[in-house]
Amino acid sequence: FTYGSDNTFMGHAHYGTAVDTENGRFGYLLEMYYQSSDGFREIQGHGGRDTGFERIEPMLKLFWEPDTILKQRWEFKYGYTDFDANETYLGLSESDVRSNPYDRYAATKYDNIDTFQHRTYLKYTAEPTPDFQLEATAYYNRFNRNWYKINKINGGSLHTALLNPALVDSLKGLNAGDIIDLKANNRDYYSYGTQFAGTYDFLTGDVEHNVTAGLRIHKDRVRRFQWVDEYTSNGAGDFSLTSEGTPGSDSNRRQETVATALFVEDEIKAGKWTFRPGIRFEHLEFDYDDYKGDISRDDDLNVWAGGMGFTYELCDSDRIFGGIFRGISTPGPKGYTEPDDAEQTDEEASLSYELGWRHT
Repeated sequence: FTYGSDNTFMGHAHYGTAVDTENGRFGYLLEMYYQSSDGFREIQGHGGRDTGFERIEPMLKLFWEPDTILKQRWEFKYGYTDFDANETYLGLSESDVRSNPYDRYAATKYDNIDTFQHRTYLKYTAEPTPDFQLEATAYYNRFNRNWYKINKINGGSLHTALLNPALVDSLKGLNAGDIIDLKANNRDYYSYGTQFAGTYDFLTGDVEHNVTAGLRIHKDRVRRFQWVDEYTSNGAGDFSLTSEGTPGSDSNRRQETVATALFVEDEIKAGKWTFRPGIRFEHLEFDYDDYKGDISRDDDLNVWAGGMGFTYELCDSDRIFGGIFRGISTPGPKGYTEPDDAEQTDEEASLSYELGWRHT
């Protein structure tokens, strides 16, 4: 546990153990993490208002290794995060930074980011023989965040507001009747799927092989459901809510991808040479819906990546290494499903080479 200025507190506690039972070996770990602070900045005219944050993170892990002839293990994890911060995007004008860098303008008094996250997996591993290992994993993650923050002032963008003295006064709440927009950047992110992988060691003559192959079926989704509230300045450094936005009236859309990926890789050792060829193929199915604009689009994409690296042992302390690899970065559903080819976002691809000498 630690405690510091601005009521900054951190606590981290964990307890775990493993026990042998007649049904096998069982282990668990419990963890709790907590952190909070009142913050070190002050909002002009609202000095007592909290500009800090609070984070709570519990976590549980379990494992079980059954007492069987087959060497196997089950593992489960669940973690959760709850995070709340009275934080803003907005900075200060240069003159105000020089005067007091810890100030915040009155227009940021409502800025806040609130998030939570669930993350979990269930994993099974087995070793039928010393040369053959299997692993299967199911996983789920959900992350939600709503950053409620100042977005516009009197209908205009904030991009140049700090360079305009009149707008800086508006941010300080000194001009009666000024209107600020606070956008609720509310978004949900999901990712979940299953993955299967196996490793097999074998010999062909004097050549050693370590082959790893796998399959993953993955789904991820982002859901935007945003709105804007309007606040009016009283001219004395404060703002009040005058127009409440309807949830979904700003951005109301969904992007979803289902990906099926296959890969295989072989580590080949022959004398002083080691080669590692590998390839990955992925099929992506995109869906994009804009509920506000009544737009619905879908498309699919096939991509691949791969390459081969090598090493050659000159002696115990020196080796040569090299390789050639193709990399990819896949687009998102919104960009890839554009009906206009000129506006469509395709996958990015790279080709990299390396050649070097390593000395230990």
